[in-house]
Amino acid sequence: MANEIDVSCTAELYAHIWASAINMQAGRIFRAKNKQLLEEHSNDGVSHNHFRDLFSINADSYLFIVALHQMRMTALLVERISPVGIAEKVRESIQDFDVSVPDVKKMRNALAHFDEYLRGEGSLQKGNRRAALTFSYWTKLVSGRELGEPPVVDAYSVSAEIAPELPPLEVEVFSAGAAAFKLYHSILRLGQEVRILLNDARP
Repeated sequence: MANEIDVSCTAELYAHIWASAINMQAGRIFRAKNKQLLEEHSNDGVSHNHFRDLFSINADSYLFIVALHQMRMTALLVERISPVGIAEKVRESIQDFDVSVPDVKKMRNALAHFDEYLRGEGSLQKGNRRAALTFSYWTKLVSGRELGEPPVVDAYSVSAEIAPELPPLEVEVFSAGAAAFKLYHSILRLGQEVRILLNDARP
């Protein structure tokens, strides 16, 4: 059985990895969206690289959701190896994350098993014959600071419809990233507490 202190150190390493991935993917999404808006503003509403940019943003959005889910899984790992008092604190941090990003686990499931969802056979589709998988993307803009400047992205959401009777799943990148980094800092802080307690308990 793996040493719990070693597991805690490895969990912290993975938390750093997922935090880097979340930050990188979110940055790529917003830079690409703002670049797209600037090109459309400069070219009378036409972006020369529209489809290339679209595929890139979609890919980054999917990987962003996977990284969010992995951060949550890392927190669950820390909870499992923690003494009771600290485990409760980790659980509270996970619950806070789930309240802020309630659909991330389901969205990741739909992405990981997209082949089943496209056929209407996903675990969340409840055998509905009309079920399918459709992704859509929503951008909230704010006006440029100066008159004549292009608008900038204020929020960007990924939405997935999996069945007509079910509400769409949705993840907004800005708020989800903020929730993930809050969870990340909890993992680091509470993981350190775990290692101190485990070290003190050694004979």
